Amino acid sequence: MSDSFVGDASRQATAPIAGYVYQLWWSLYSWCVLQPRENLYLEHAEDFDVVGPQGAAVVQVKNSARVLTLASPDALGAIANWWGHRQRNPHHSVKLRFLTRATSGLERGRPFRDEHGLVYWDRAKRVGVPLDPLRAFLLVRDELPSSLRDFIREVGDERLRQGVVGRISWDLGNPSQQDVRALAERELAEICVPNYGIYVEEAQALAPRLWTCPDLVDT
Repeated sequence: MSDSFVGDASRQATAPIAGYVYQLWWSLYSWCVLQPRENLYLEHAEDFDVVGPQGAAVVQVKNSARVLTLASPDALGAIANWWGHRQRNPHHSVKLRFLTRATSGLERGRPFRDEHGLVYWDRAKRVGVPLDPLRAFLLVRDELPSSLRDFIREVGDERLRQGVVGRISWDLGNPSQQDVRALAERELAEICVPNYGIYVEEAQALAPRLWTCPDLVDT
């Protein structure tokens, strides 16, 4: 009888755990660089949210470095989630930041000709850039809520630009977990060393402990 024991690869949690840790380091970094009167919330609307006088920025964090297109389930799901946050918070200006290690890719059928859809989206934030290709692409996506598609169908270009396109940012090509950790530890040291008189190494060692601090969620 063989001594080997074969597991179920689908049960292995390496990738989900790595994604969660990546999210935590980004959350800590963002907490360190909060502006006056801004609050950070973990796992509230998205992976983390920054809410302040200028509105709410909800942030999805993805550790995957795979190519991302506007037709990808993650991208369409993010747009749908943002619309839900907007509907539930009519008195807030809600923006979505999709933060990922991924780079942009070309959609099948080339709906934006030779331009990547995510690149076209960001370019379409500028007044004068035609929105017809983006509007046509979004209207046939059943993954999006019908109420959002109705809005896209009915409004003019500038309202679509300001009300949808300008509120979603595709933050691509971000650094590895190791690099984000270094950024977070550096910012934490810049807070702790001059204000609390501790050594840089001590400040950096505080980082993992903050993940379990309840005050980090609403500080």
